[in-house]
Amino acid sequence: MSKATFSVLILCVLLVACGSNSEENGYAEAADTFCSCMSEKISENKDDIIKNVNIGLCALEVEVDYKDKRFVEALETKCSEIAVDFQRYLN
Repeated sequence: MSKATFSVLILCVLLVACGSNSEENGYAEAADTFCSCMSEKISENKDDIIKNVNIGLCALEVEVDYKDKRFVEALETKCSEIAVDFQRYLN
């Protein structure tokens, strides 16, 4: 194996390893953003229809795919009571 091929292989491994961790952090940060948004909205109104609208509005603020299971898992960790409503919203 040539030095160039070996260097490219090492670089690819490093990029994959680092990218995975930063992606997980992205979901955690998105969950923080979503939970903060929903906390503000819940204090304003507790009606179920309005809650669904607020979930939709807060989902627009996150910068990840909010349907991804990693985002839902991060929500369950950060704000489990809101995660239940979010699960209902997705279904």
